[in-house]
Amino acid sequence: MKYFKVTSLIALLLTAIVGCSNDDNGTGPDQPDNTASTTWDGVGKFWVTKLDASATQSTNYTYYSFAARDIVTLTDEQAETSNAWDLAFKKSYIKTNGGYSGPGDAKGVNLVTAGIVAEDMFADVDATELAAVQSGQWIEDGYDFALDSLWNYNPITHQLSAKKYVYILSDAVGNLVKFQLLDVIGGSQPPAQGAMVIKYFYQPAAGATNVSGEAEVDTIDAPNGFYFDFSSGQVVTPADPATSTDWDIRIYSYDVYLNGSIFGSGQGAAFPVYDGLVDRTDFDAVTNVNNFGQPRWVLDEMQSAFTVSDWYNYNFQTHVLTSKKNTYIVQVGGKSYKVFIVSYYNTDTEASGHYTINWAEL
Repeated sequence: MKYFKVTSLIALLLTAIVGCSNDDNGTGPDQPDNTASTTWDGVGKFWVTKLDASATQSTNYTYYSFAARDIVTLTDEQAETSNAWDLAFKKSYIKTNGGYSGPGDAKGVNLVTAGIVAEDMFADVDATELAAVQSGQWIEDGYDFALDSLWNYNPITHQLSAKKYVYILSDAVGNLVKFQLLDVIGGSQPPAQGAMVIKYFYQPAAGATNVSGEAEVDTIDAPNGFYFDFSSGQVVTPADPATSTDWDIRIYSYDVYLNGSIFGSGQGAAFPVYDGLVDRTDFDAVTNVNNFGQPRWVLDEMQSAFTVSDWYNYNFQTHVLTSKKNTYIVQVGGKSYKVFIVSYYNTDTEASGHYTINWAEL
């Protein structure tokens, strides 16, 4: 009888050991289900997601759902009104389903820049770190416009006046435009706007760097905003702004959108050439883009917890992006998830835009 009890006890202990071993390796009976993009790491107790947000996916973002643990197939237009996604990826851009990016309630925080943890501490982050986040540290998505120095604001009269700074723009097809926003007439409260007075010189020759010549000055009275094409010098109505190169800038609610990066399929970008001028408003002083050294082209970007302070370090010699190893928390739908970007490259081909991400619900 004693022999039976000892044998039974040993059998129970072996069963427990094997069970624990299987669970640690992510192969036990309680292992969560994997998906096409996401697998469970039973040792670290987190999910590993691999997704393609490379240049071949340039039209749409790649959308991801924590609840589904998988990529969600959506066009950018569908995603604007969908709660089926939580994070979205397009090349090095990352956005969350909240704020300007979508109808959800998502918000995020970088625990490193918030001073809560150090780099590379994903494994140690739990509910304690979540509780340490202050309300003012959460970030909802917004826009970071390339043309971000357009206005002076008078806090007494609450009126805007144009700074009249000079930019060089790349239009939708890559031609150069010297641009200046001169004035607003009869301005009202956003999103309604007054008549915009713009001054520009359009260089029609592809690859040409000269921007000296007779300028155009147009006053455009469109309180609800407008799209403008520099090559024709006209307000236009593109059928699908996201895929059309028939427009170069959109002015809406006092902001200037470029046809490129996050707002269009064109080559829109801005070079704040005014930084190299004695008088930042001297339009005629800008005659050739090459007079100002290597152009510092700036793109419109989506601002999220991941991009306010870029999630990556950029090597100017190799042009390689490497993770800063920061840990983020994303809150969405009443749940909180910790997120860690491991890599931006395909482990087999080294192609860019292929994310590896670790994440877990807190």
